[in-house]
Amino acid sequence: MLYGNSTTGASFATAHGVALNDQNIPALLEGHPLTMQTINGLVAAVAKGAESKRNFNGYLPENVLAVGIGSIIWWLPAEDRHVSFECREEIIGTASGTTPHPSLVFGVANNGDWSVFAVKGKVRPTPETKLWQAPYFNVWSNGKICRGTSKVPKGATAQQIEGWNKAFFGSNFSHPNVHAPKKLVNYSGGSYQFWRDMLDGNHGRFPLRALVETPYTLNDFITANMNGGSL
Repeated sequence: MLYGNSTTGASFATAHGVALNDQNIPALLEGHPLTMQTINGLVAAVAKGAESKRNFNGYLPENVLAVGIGSIIWWLPAEDRHVSFECREEIIGTASGTTPHPSLVFGVANNGDWSVFAVKGKVRPTPETKLWQAPYFNVWSNGKICRGTSKVPKGATAQQIEGWNKAFFGSNFSHPNVHAPKKLVNYSGGSYQFWRDMLDGNHGRFPLRALVETPYTLNDFITANMNGGSL
């Protein structure tokens, strides 16, 4: 028996034996709570069957940081990437170009949430690695990405990571979802001026000093993502 509360998100599961009465009618016996070990075993068994039907390749490349049931988190090292903008504000307007970018961690949760954070350095992050606000338009302060009209993959496996990357960097950034001063980027003139300067080639490397600190670590992100939630 599965019980759930749609308001709090809490859930509870019990196991019941079945007995036949004198009329051969089955009836549920008294239940007992399922242990986490039993639940994990059931989930793993179901997932194994589902993944085998999709011919899942079990190899995990180095850029994958965590994998759950329908969830995945991966890392992109800092490098130059192409970005496009379609903004009403004249300081950017319609523009595109190749600019430096920080290292990033992306996550897709089993509830469909798609998120991104920045990390400093070019080495593979660890659970203790501090997360920084991703300095992009269309991204909220909790890392969630506004999909808009982006064409995203239908699934979250290692084989689909490149599709998610292309969906993010191939879409048009239109407006900041974080409006408070110096909360999206710590930059004189704000986020529009920041990306105008980036597109104009005023920074040969991504200016890490422009990143805004968050209270989260990679472990916080993994825990939230694997539980189907967001930070």
